[in-house]
Amino acid sequence: MKIGIDINSVIDRPTGIGYYAKNLLRALKGIDSQNQYIAYAPPAKKDMNTIERMIWENHGLRRAAAKERLDLLHVPGFAPPLNIGCKVVTTVHDLIGLIYSKEMGAISRFYWARWLPMAIRRSDLIIADSENTKKDILRYVRFPEDRIRVIYLAQAPAYRRIEDTQRLLQVREKYGLKDDFILFVGTIEPRKNLISVLKAYDELIRSKVTDKRFVIVGKSGWGEGPIHDYIREEGLTDYISFLGFIDEDDLAALYSICSLFVYVPFYEGFGLPPLEAMACGAPVITSSTSSVPEIVSDAAITVAPDDIDAIVEAMRQVLVNPDMQRQLREKGLARAKTFSWEKVAKEVLEVYDKAVAA
Repeated sequence: MKIGIDINSVIDRPTGIGYYAKNLLRALKGIDSQNQYIAYAPPAKKDMNTIERMIWENHGLRRAAAKERLDLLHVPGFAPPLNIGCKVVTTVHDLIGLIYSKEMGAISRFYWARWLPMAIRRSDLIIADSENTKKDILRYVRFPEDRIRVIYLAQAPAYRRIEDTQRLLQVREKYGLKDDFILFVGTIEPRKNLISVLKAYDELIRSKVTDKRFVIVGKSGWGEGPIHDYIREEGLTDYISFLGFIDEDDLAALYSICSLFVYVPFYEGFGLPPLEAMACGAPVITSSTSSVPEIVSDAAITVAPDDIDAIVEAMRQVLVNPDMQRQLREKGLARAKTFSWEKVAKEVLEVYDKAVAA
């Protein structure tokens, strides 16, 4: 087969969808020598807005695919072209923009609420990142259930427990982290619910349960103002480090040495940070909502994201109990081993075969 993969998201959004497209393409090429893979991206254009992306998908990508006479096009980032002339597989990671469309501008609301469902319905088969995402597709898009396949993502190969003391010391020195710390990883935006975690952390500091630094890794997003306001108003500035976006090797080291990883978002289509943290042996506290419990199973402590008292208590239990930390590390490492990009690629290939044969 001649298979096209839209890798615009690798250039336009190097995290999230781009992460998925990059790792999937690498894994497919690693296990499949029979099919031909052609990657498509717009001409050296970064940070495309919604309109530019729609034009690329429905004109640039469609023309390029027609020229190659593809058997199948895989769109790893939500919306396929409306008329492509070959079989189409679309990966839907989540429907956050549709479910929370009121928080967006007019163009984004149109894209998520109108355009996206219409485009998704043109797919021959859909890959969903989780059972929770599949449920959302059935509810909001009304796509036939027998044409949806759930395929979990996996952590990148870089995310593994690092025990090289010299390497860990280098990373500590690079980011000024001399002592133990609590870690959060994710885009700084309201959906990630960082404000609730910070309120829980504030309570633990004030009650002298811990004096560990709180380290935040991730790029700035929309609606981050209240987070910075809270930190300043509550006098937490000296306790918190913002590291921004860092590379996978450094992040794997931070996961490996943190005392606790806390990530309790309101909604996730999959939830890679808890899986990455478990793969590196970090004790994990995460959300009991959306897809996250599917991913962590019993290898992490799960709490309701809107229950700050529960977050406080979960953090307290882990921080004061070395045995619990050890148990969570062991369970997390074992759970993470059940996910791999080779497994993802094999299951995706099955979807390609089924789509072409239909």
